[in-house]
Amino acid sequence: MEYDPEPLHQAGQGKQEERTKNVGGLHHGTRRREFRLSLPEGTRSKTGAVKPFKPGVFILAHSNKIPILPIAINGTRDALPRDSLNFHGTQRMTVRILEEIPSASFQGFRPEETATLVRKRISEALEQLNSEA
Repeated sequence: MEYDPEPLHQAGQGKQEERTKNVGGLHHGTRRREFRLSLPEGTRSKTGAVKPFKPGVFILAHSNKIPILPIAINGTRDALPRDSLNFHGTQRMTVRILEEIPSASFQGFRPEETATLVRKRISEALEQLNSEA
């Protein structure tokens, strides 16, 4: 299992050759079936609400027929607020690994529809985690 923390620049950010290199690296890793972590919101929200997901990683999942493993993480807002790069004391966080979504189950969808599906599942899990706290 490998985690590649190099960011995938959004369209319009960074130089064209950097964006191409980042996407190429992701495609290379997906061909080798390596684990890739994606934070598809793009940035932290001010309210803690789950923001709409950007389609990049879902385009890769579609084109490479890779399953998606959604993970809900509750409590990060207090630990690392949006406008800060410093952790704020000791905070309780809860991680819930959700059921894998096989690639066959979203092949008929557009990547944006898959993003919406995954976002919905994560949002529902976060609501449940909040009610359990």
